[in-house]
Amino acid sequence: MPIIDLHLFAENNLDIRLIDGSEWHIRKPSVRLMLATFAFEHDFPAAIAAGDEPKASALTLEILTRILSHNTEGVAVDEKWMTAHGIVGELAVAVYNAFASYLHELESNPLLRLPSKPGGDDDGDHDAEYMSQIGTVCAFAHVSIHEALDMPCDLFSACVRRAYIDSLNATPEGRKHLDDCERLTKTEPDYDALRAMTGYTAKEG
Repeated sequence: MPIIDLHLFAENNLDIRLIDGSEWHIRKPSVRLMLATFAFEHDFPAAIAAGDEPKASALTLEILTRILSHNTEGVAVDEKWMTAHGIVGELAVAVYNAFASYLHELESNPLLRLPSKPGGDDDGDHDAEYMSQIGTVCAFAHVSIHEALDMPCDLFSACVRRAYIDSLNATPEGRKHLDDCERLTKTEPDYDALRAMTGYTAKEG
């Protein structure tokens, strides 16, 4: 059995068509960029609520330059570049919203989520969740903290998932939990389990 199913990590960029018709390709966000995004989504509404428009504008510029600099072309984006390419005002908001949707799609991949029973998913503090998992990934993948932060977010999540499953498989209680998670998340009836409980067997012919 493979440790990690690598077909999940095929290249999957966010493509943005600029006003001049050219395309800009944003690579999968690293964990470091995801944490910056979580910080922005916390700090920006606070700045707006406080009426601090200069801070809100500075936060927006900072996160957009980081997002757009995470490109396949290797170009470092700054405010001058964004202005020259028309990424201001509503277009800047549109770029951020597209990136946020792209990020949500990556995070929502069911093959990368931790095994859990129905209703057991926790949609709480993502920032704290990722920070708490860095040590797990460092130990599992034998990488440094900086290397873990620079991992694509889906590869990071796959390492967390594999380490979690391995830890559960190490104990009878953990293996039972994994079996329960698989059984309770099935969409098809578990006929073998039903037959075992009822003693029913299908008639031949």
